[in-house]
Amino acid sequence: MDLEPTIAGDSPFRRDENQIHFILNVLEKHWLLIILLTLLTALVAVGLQHYRSDRSRAPQFSASLELAHKRLPFSAQGPNSNINASSAISLGELRRNLEMPALAERVALSARETHPNLAPATVARALRVEVRPGDPEILEVGARTTSGADAAAIAEHAVAAIIEIERELRERRQADEQAYLEEELKALAEGLQGATARELAYLQEHEFSTYQEIADNLRAQNKALEEIYSKRAVLLTEWENLEAEIDLAQENLPGAFSRLSDAVITNLVTELQTLLKQELSLSTVYQTAYPPLLELREEIVEKEHTISAAVQRYEAGDDAGLRAWERLKAMRERNAALQLELESLDQDERNVAQRATGLSEQLPEAAETTQEYTRIAFDVAGFRERYNKALELDFNLRVAMRAGAGKLEALGSIRVEPLPPEVPQYFDDLIAGAVVGLMLSLGLSLLRESADTSVRSERDAHARFSQPIIGTIPDMQLRSVWNRWGLRRKRHLTAPMAANTALSPSIITFHEPKSPFSEAYRAVRTNLLFATFNAPFKTIMVTSAVPAEGKTTTSVNLANVLAQNGARVLLLDADLRRPHVHSVLGLVRSPGLSDVLAHGMDLHEVIQTTAIPNLMVIPSGHLPPNPSELLGSERLKELLARLGQEFDVIICDVPSVVVVTDALLLARCVDQVLMVVSVNNARRQTILRALEMLETSRCSIAGLVLNGLKPSRLRHYYYYYYYDDQARRKQKRWFHA
Repeated sequence: MDLEPTIAGDSPFRRDENQIHFILNVLEKHWLLIILLTLLTALVAVGLQHYRSDRSRAPQFSASLELAHKRLPFSAQGPNSNINASSAISLGELRRNLEMPALAERVALSARETHPNLAPATVARALRVEVRPGDPEILEVGARTTSGADAAAIAEHAVAAIIEIERELRERRQADEQAYLEEELKALAEGLQGATARELAYLQEHEFSTYQEIADNLRAQNKALEEIYSKRAVLLTEWENLEAEIDLAQENLPGAFSRLSDAVITNLVTELQTLLKQELSLSTVYQTAYPPLLELREEIVEKEHTISAAVQRYEAGDDAGLRAWERLKAMRERNAALQLELESLDQDERNVAQRATGLSEQLPEAAETTQEYTRIAFDVAGFRERYNKALELDFNLRVAMRAGAGKLEALGSIRVEPLPPEVPQYFDDLIAGAVVGLMLSLGLSLLRESADTSVRSERDAHARFSQPIIGTIPDMQLRSVWNRWGLRRKRHLTAPMAANTALSPSIITFHEPKSPFSEAYRAVRTNLLFATFNAPFKTIMVTSAVPAEGKTTTSVNLANVLAQNGARVLLLDADLRRPHVHSVLGLVRSPGLSDVLAHGMDLHEVIQTTAIPNLMVIPSGHLPPNPSELLGSERLKELLARLGQEFDVIICDVPSVVVVTDALLLARCVDQVLMVVSVNNARRQTILRALEMLETSRCSIAGLVLNGLKPSRLRHYYYYYYYDDQARRKQKRWFHA
């Protein structure tokens, strides 16, 4: 909430400046209250500390014990990081869950049999449960009383109660975690079963090999082809060499074999060659155990024996020819075997090449199917891993529950120690009390000042009212001076009265014409003349919104400064209810204005001279029963017209606007109206209401005169310094409220 109301059109800098001035004014106005309340609260704080220290001077004993969690040799974290295998309640959480009143009542109830003097309130004041600073794994439980036995009993029963509370919380959490794990295991088992079923169904539906398997198989086939090519090259070389050896052996046969012309042997050899070709053809297609192939080989063996027997009969006794024949026969058998191996290698080459081509065609399709299968397999692996971890966590949790993991254990035994006497910290309490008192007094002062709706400054008047400010009159009640002991004091401003005069000291413009207060009235005179330069006035009415605003003092001093300016001035006391002009000027009240208006007395008989040159006065006269009727009569208008011919300025002092209607009636008969506003007196709403009433009466309002402002050192001190004599300048006086 803003301390100073925001005025439309003000800049932020202007608003900040207004608030600063407001706070400074509050400090200047209520400084005594702030100091007294600050000192009072500081003394009260020190007194309370002294009272507490007197009560606590008895010997004090402290009993303490530490608690910590029981540890397990393992720790596990489940798929949900909020679940811990030990389900331990952290000491910080345990301390937050401990309600000290309930704990104190529980301790007092458990210790009732051995220590009936321990009431719950006593236990609550003595018990202290805190987590050790810097070590969150240790919970310190202590008690402080005037009896060591009571302190030990409180600490012992408090430890037992805290352990029981922790056990209840831990078992409740373990039950919640166990239920959660069971639901988690059930959900993971269902998910794993479903993923495995999807994987099996996919494999059964597609019957495929993975991309990696096909690529590995293709590489194996290519390697097999390379081995076939190498082996065939070796066999071809051996076959070619063997063919050359057969041709050479054929030429080197003995003459009997070379000239062999018997038709029987020739036919046998031809049949043997035919059988060998058939064996070669069958060996390429069928396995070795194929029955027709076995029969063919037996027939070849018989055919060879028959040829050998025929040759022996044809030329008996020739061992050299027989051995040459045997070598030729062996080379021909090796030749047939080589041809058979070559045919087999060709067949293997065709088969391997065909399989490699098929595998190459399967690679693109295998890439797509492998991606889908990989996703399914990844899901299966993820479910299996989470399920295994959940099983492990469930096992650890059950083990922890059976082993009592996470429960609190006492570290050592209770220690009871006497405490040294406590030294009261009066300085700290003094500072704390002073700060509290300062804040309280500032708050009360600001609240009181914010609730004040009166006009507080010239800036406030400019912001609130549309009428111009003709002048400001400083407060003339008190003045600060230095006495002969060098101390500053305040006294009433009582100007030295002139000799043989009864003028009131409030006519400051007469008694101290060089004072800043007199200069303020001269500024009002000058500003008033400038404000009415286009419409010079003959009659002017001085009024206020409510009584006690200083309108009579303003009227008299304004009349004096106008008279000092050479004008013939008449001061008319039109306040026919509570007149004051005659008492200020030291005159008699009757006869006066009421006598002229009511009884027709001659006007010149009621005009009185004063000690001030060029200033005449018509007092109020006898107090009539009907002042409003007299002031609203035509006779008053005629009276003002006659007086206007004799005097340069006529100043009318009238009652307040809001209180009675006299001012509104007279406002229609004068040229200008001057309203006096006393600072910190009338409320803003009242002043606005008075201005509205005057505007309704269609009178001309010259402006406002702010009365009772605090003198500004910047404005008034230098004026005082400039005009005052040399002796007073040495006293270094200044004015302020």
